[in-house]
Amino acid sequence: MNTDVLKNRLSRLPRLMLGLCLFGMSASIQIAAAIGTASWTALNQGIALHIPATVGQVATAISYIIIAIDLLCRQPIGFGSLMNATFVGWFTDFWLETGIFVQPESYVLRLLMLFVSMLISSIGSVLYMGAALGCGPRDTMMVMINKKLQKLGYGTVSIIVSAIVTFAAWLLGAPIGIGTLIVFIAGGTIMNLVFRIVHFSPKDVVHENAIETIKALRIKKAAA
Repeated sequence: MNTDVLKNRLSRLPRLMLGLCLFGMSASIQIAAAIGTASWTALNQGIALHIPATVGQVATAISYIIIAIDLLCRQPIGFGSLMNATFVGWFTDFWLETGIFVQPESYVLRLLMLFVSMLISSIGSVLYMGAALGCGPRDTMMVMINKKLQKLGYGTVSIIVSAIVTFAAWLLGAPIGIGTLIVFIAGGTIMNLVFRIVHFSPKDVVHENAIETIKALRIKKAAA
């Protein structure tokens, strides 16, 4: 095995894990703010109301279901994608269990918490995507749908999927609120702002899928 190649991949893991930790923190802050969460987090909350599982456990299960769909549709999945599916839910439960983030009485402070959560999530995206070890399960699915429905455009597909997920969450009794709308409208803008500040461009990142990673790690040193 090429030691340099292995070190290169391992050196990306701390960055990737910190990004996943921030994703979980962002979700837990939104839940604590109690004015509505992002669509997928709301869906996790809604499902958790009806089964003996935590919000994080539901998030993990849904992520693996989406990965299975991605694989069936022959979409590239990286080791980072698998770690995303495994650890974001775990970190969400971890932060919720610490009780660090509590619901403030002031509605203004709740709104502030929501915006902070979006900022944290954006920083997490920079770290996670910068590791280049695979797109998130949902991002991969969105790209797949966009390929099937090219006339709609990625933005339109994103809106439709978010609307469907939010509606499903509402049917399940999830706490849909003004925060859900704010995240939907402002989330992308805040993320783009953070990307500009740190001079990060997602278009420049070439994600490595699991097969490519395995092949790279199998490269043998040239004979001396």
